[in-house]
Amino acid sequence: MSFAQRFRRLKLFLQVSTAYVNGQRQGFILEKPFCLGDTITKGIGSSDFSAHQNTVLDIEAEIKLAFDSRRHSSASASVTQEMKELGSRRAKLYGWQDTYVFTKAMGEMVINCMRGEIPVVTIRPSVIES
Repeated sequence: MSFAQRFRRLKLFLQVSTAYVNGQRQGFILEKPFCLGDTITKGIGSSDFSAHQNTVLDIEAEIKLAFDSRRHSSASASVTQEMKELGSRRAKLYGWQDTYVFTKAMGEMVINCMRGEIPVVTIRPSVIES
């Protein structure tokens, strides 16, 4: 967004996300932009998420946690596995099934927050292929 804001005549910023940022919820799900702090656990009555319904996603804190965890790991082979496990735990804490959709959702949040007057369209295809 910082780069896009340099262009005064920018007509549109198109972000390709994924339909799976909506998690594994069933039924009719309205498309709405994610705002900073949003989680999938908000508004879900499932007992799996009830303890975390009021949890706010702090993206900067998540980034700091990842960097701090990496700094405190010893062997490089175990760092990769530890980071995968940390990402998976954090994604599930907030209601996403894996780190891919978790980070895509965070990307949507950051873009929505930083966009200012830039028109943004986020598309969420259900399948992404090369």
